[in-house]
Amino acid sequence: MKLETFIAQNAYLAYSYSYPHKNSYREFSSAIPLSQVWENEDKSALFLYLHIPFCEMRCGFCNLFTIANPKTDLQEQYTQALL
Repeated sequence: MKLETFIAQNAYLAYSYSYPHKNSYREFSSAIPLSQVWENEDKSALFLYLHIPFCEMRCGFCNLFTIANPKTDLQEQYTQALL
């Protein structure tokens, strides 16, 4: 079997996805308003992703901050903060 065929058929067997660790980022010396950051950017393709980190069980592929079987009050506090 050709390598390209094998990869195409088994693309997600060893799939790994992660974000840089929070310590990889530096702190800004002062807050920068988002309106200033995005003022010269094309905003027609922007979308919003909200991560809800509460799961009944943790998936093997997930590398996001997640709490499996969280206490109910923690879920409520988190969603209220998002709203």
